[in-house]
Amino acid sequence: DKYYQSLHAQNSLLAKKFIAINVGCNKGYDAVNYLRIGTSNASVSRNNWRDAMPQSKEEAVCAQDEGTLDYVVPAMAKEQEAIVYCIEPVPNTYRALTEAAERTGYSKQLKILQYAVSNTPEMTEVLFPNYETGGEKQEM
Repeated sequence: DKYYQSLHAQNSLLAKKFIAINVGCNKGYDAVNYLRIGTSNASVSRNNWRDAMPQSKEEAVCAQDEGTLDYVVPAMAKEQEAIVYCIEPVPNTYRALTEAAERTGYSKQLKILQYAVSNTPEMTEVLFPNYETGGEKQEM
């Protein structure tokens, strides 16, 4: 928090478009916080995100879906343009993230991408278990 507050104080975030990449997005809570930080828009909220995410029997890793853990936007911060790329390979989680981005209205700035990384240069199909959203706890 102190790092971003110092950037806001120096207007360093305003010089360029804020871009963040979240690899292994899981339920998207970190990505939403990055969007809030990058836009300095206090209406971007993890609570709104939690309410928009389809309910899952799986608890979020680190209990991120409990309580409010929104980044505090400094009073001197000015809203700006930002984009967050949220990379999630698991099909059910990808669908849930896409739906939540649409429901919250964040989809123009929060880009949900279904990709995975491999140790081979060729494009290939990767098979993932059919876990419910939040199945990252299954340690695949």
